[in-house]
Amino acid sequence: DMGDFTYLLRWSNGLDLSDTWSGQLGLSALFGPNATGEDGQTRIYGSDLVVKWRPLTAERGWPFVLFEAEGLYRDTHAAAFDGVVLDENDVPITVSLPAGDLDDWGLYVQGLWGFLRGFAAGLRYEFAEGGGATSMAYGSAIAISEDPYRARRQRLSPLLAWHPSEHSRLRLQHNFDQSDYAPHDDVHSLWLGVEFSLGAHPAHSY
Repeated sequence: DMGDFTYLLRWSNGLDLSDTWSGQLGLSALFGPNATGEDGQTRIYGSDLVVKWRPLTAERGWPFVLFEAEGLYRDTHAAAFDGVVLDENDVPITVSLPAGDLDDWGLYVQGLWGFLRGFAAGLRYEFAEGGGATSMAYGSAIAISEDPYRARRQRLSPLLAWHPSEHSRLRLQHNFDQSDYAPHDDVHSLWLGVEFSLGAHPAHSY
């Protein structure tokens, strides 16, 4: 029936703040069932903001300053569960779990500076954590800090991007991750991204 569908609502509005500053604000909402059972429902709410500075003397978009941020909140109702699962040793066990509500939220903030034609440097911060009902593993309650998917975590990422052309971009990014998930220490990683497009492309929407 209609309750099996997922529904998405989206509103966005762009505006010129001045001759050199522009912005865009957006709001989103997502509603629908989840896979925990017949009574399982999930609602996700989001908001996003983009502000950009570009001087009147800009050459093919450079120089520029770009600020963007987005936040998400997820409200999940998990249905009650009675059944058989595998424990950490792959032994079948019978589990009975009550219904519960999970609350998770996260955000990211990023600043980007196009300092030279084709080149941009930036800094990105991300944060996420879970709340609400106690996390479960193998049928037993565990602290949220012991759940790798819901423990509080944050990431700081400096990056450098190079646009050889309008149809390609190379990005070098260093990620520094911190998590309350007990088995993990601070993690450093280095990423190299390559993007390119072929053929005709539509006009940029923003």
